[in-house]
Amino acid sequence: MPDHLGRPGSQYRLPATKGQDTKGQEKTSSESNAGSGGKSLEGLLKEAKDAGLDYSRTADGQYRIPVEIGGEASVITVKEHSMGDEKVAYLYCVIAPLPKEFRPSVAMLRRIAEMNSNIIIGNICMDKQAVYYDSSFWLRTADVQLLKNQLALAHFSRLGLRKELLPFMQEE
Repeated sequence: MPDHLGRPGSQYRLPATKGQDTKGQEKTSSESNAGSGGKSLEGLLKEAKDAGLDYSRTADGQYRIPVEIGGEASVITVKEHSMGDEKVAYLYCVIAPLPKEFRPSVAMLRRIAEMNSNIIIGNICMDKQAVYYDSSFWLRTADVQLLKNQLALAHFSRLGLRKELLPFMQEE
C-alpha cells in the first residue's frame, strides 16, 4: 500500500505552490494566474445562482444558503477566508441549539469525540449556543458542482448528527 503522507517513495504529491505546477515546475504566466487563489466565494455563488441556487448576504459578509432535500431543510452559512495567497470557503450549520445553561454530559462529549474521529469530511464543534457541523474547501479548485456537493453533505450530516445528539440534550 502506498504511503499517502508525503514521505519519500510516496505516490502523494503536495499541492503546487503559486507559480508551480504539481511537479514543482514553473508555470507560464497564463497557467500561473489560472490556478491562483484569485477565485472568490462571491463569484462562485453568482455562478451557482445562475444554476438555480439561492442565497442571501448578511451585513457581515457571510452568505446564508437554504438547502431543502427530501422535505428537510437546513440553512448553511458560508464565508470566505484568506490563507496567504489562497482562499478557502468555510461553511457551517447548526446541528442543534443548546438550551440555556446547558452542561453537556461526559457521555455526550465522548459521543461527539467518537463521531469526529469517524467523520470523513467536516467537523462537529460546540459553543455555549449550539452544536455545529463545519467544513471547508479551497476556492481555487471549486466549481458549482463542488459547492452543491458540499452543501448537500452539510445538510445530510446535520440531519444524521442531530438524531445522534438530541437524546443527550433531552436527558436533563
